[in-house]
Amino acid sequence: MSRRTRSWAIGAAAWAVVASCVSQNQGVGVVPSEEDRDYGLSSSSDVIVTSEAGDKLAKKENVTFRDGDGHGTRVVVYPEASRQAVTGIGTSFTESSAFVLAHLEPSARRGVMEKIYGENGANFSMARTTIGATDFSVEGKYSYADVPGDVALSHFSVDIDRAGFSAQRYPGVKDESFDLLPMIKEALAIKAGQSDPSLRIVASAWTAPPWMKDIEDWYVPMSPDNDYQGTGGVLKPECVSTYANYLVKYLDAYAAEGVPIWGLTPINEPEG
Repeated sequence: MSRRTRSWAIGAAAWAVVASCVSQNQGVGVVPSEEDRDYGLSSSSDVIVTSEAGDKLAKKENVTFRDGDGHGTRVVVYPEASRQAVTGIGTSFTESSAFVLAHLEPSARRGVMEKIYGENGANFSMARTTIGATDFSVEGKYSYADVPGDVALSHFSVDIDRAGFSAQRYPGVKDESFDLLPMIKEALAIKAGQSDPSLRIVASAWTAPPWMKDIEDWYVPMSPDNDYQGTGGVLKPECVSTYANYLVKYLDAYAAEGVPIWGLTPINEPEG
């Protein structure tokens, strides 16, 4: 697929995401009438609770079911009516989490990663990562194309995602080479040794590079002058194709690093 075709595909994908979110008819199957509904269930099979009160995966007594009408807030489940499939359950890759893990010795860090992605741990099969700076960045305010006006993206680079953290600048760092990209690679290496090696990664951008936006900055903070209506700005119309190419370059750069991106959202919290 050519770069131009892929750029258009990015735009089409964004509309597809919106369309899928607003679709109301997402279920299949027929819900039976009240008199025909009997699932033959007499009690729960397991009750496991994690709570603010201190329970951590604590097993509780099973609940006995009985016929009757519920009162208050009710959650009604129809097993025969299929809805959206659960593609995966997981966590996030962020620069800040890589920063925290960089404070561990590699062996200890590997133990943490095994508990998250290993078969004997949570064994997460899905994760989200960030495209450029976010509010989960250590110092924030960076992109992969920081040179203003570089519409050809000739200075594009994801090197910052593997730059690591200086122990001199950040006392306590044990592995100066560890960063966002190495963290993702470590997770993929853990999954690669398992019977099911799949790890679907969704990438999300929090912002386009400032020079692509109308405010020419990362964001405008809330203040009395703007009636406490801060903004991240809007993509300039003339930069739409450049931003699409920016996202494509990101996908290509990560693929070249051995990190395939399964899904993409062009922006985080579009209404936020």
